[in-house]
Amino acid sequence: MKIDTSMTTAPVRRRLEAERDPLVKRNLKAVFDHMEAELRGDLEGIMATLVAEPRYHIYNVVDAAGNVANAEIKGGGSTRTMYADAIKAQTSQLQEYHISMIVADAAGVANDGFLKVPWAGSSLASMGYDADPDAAYLYQGRLCSFWPIREDGLIIGEDIYFDVNGFKGILERKL
Repeated sequence: MKIDTSMTTAPVRRRLEAERDPLVKRNLKAVFDHMEAELRGDLEGIMATLVAEPRYHIYNVVDAAGNVANAEIKGGGSTRTMYADAIKAQTSQLQEYHISMIVADAAGVANDGFLKVPWAGSSLASMGYDADPDAAYLYQGRLCSFWPIREDGLIIGEDIYFDVNGFKGILERKL
């Protein structure tokens, strides 16, 4: 399975280049810089785009029994750990996100599209899947994110909505 990471930031770059409103442009730049840092596996670059105490909400992660779980990550330490774990598992560096819609204003950015991203086997195993903990598996499904942005241009956090169907058959997509 090939993953084209260039797809992830290309739509944001195009929108950023076309935007004329300075506040909206600032917000798009914050999201673009954050995404680029994720793709590079640059933990300090990621954290530099965020407020000191960010808040993340992650929705619709489906365990092996079909239960839908949601998570909240609060604070700089927890956020740093979340991204350090994602970098270690290479999920942040290997995402292919086909963004089909970007909505941006002075308060933040929202995007929606189709995501392909490796999911750590150890994470899936902890969710009850019969996954090889040393392998990765391909999540593929829609993803919608909301990025509220503070007046100084720092990202307050992110609300991430996974498509529950992206977990169906995930064990058949071992990378």
